[in-house]
Amino acid sequence: MRFNYLSNVVFFGLLLIIAGALMIINYVFKLDIPIFKIILGLFFIYLGVRIAFGSNNWKFHYSDQKTAVFSDVNVDGSELLDEYAAVFSNATIDLTTLKEDMAGKKIEISAVFGSIVVKVNPDQPIVVKGNAVFGSVTTPDKHSTAFGEYTYNSTTSSEKKPIYIEASAVFGSVTFKSEGDF
Repeated sequence: MRFNYLSNVVFFGLLLIIAGALMIINYVFKLDIPIFKIILGLFFIYLGVRIAFGSNNWKFHYSDQKTAVFSDVNVDGSELLDEYAAVFSNATIDLTTLKEDMAGKKIEISAVFGSIVVKVNPDQPIVVKGNAVFGSVTTPDKHSTAFGEYTYNSTTSSEKKPIYIEASAVFGSVTFKSEGDF
């Protein structure tokens, strides 16, 4: 791992030195050297060598318990966080195991070019404010919003406080499913 980091640093350092030297030579000797094309060619050669020799530490994805980028993630919602996001990703958030003291909390859920499935307990009251732009937010009552805003309220006359969820989908989808649906 340390070798790969050093090889990256050395390569990009040499690439910058070569670019600077070519710029000076271009200016001083009034030559017409295609600097950008040479640098781009060297970069592609570097990528080809890395791929050909099996570099397996390419990292184009990221995920933790709050955010997923270019990955798939399953989140256990027993410890409720304030915010969840999926960007070019798929996420499943399980809110069926929430503790009693989590009632009254607010959660923000965002899907940007991604998909999020939120599993909810039908016994836990929730209020979902769904916002969609070129996407969809589907609430537990199967109402789907493609453009605009929709508010779903499952609260009844029970004494439980609801969980407030603000769901946003931009070129993506957020789908709420009750226990019978999954």
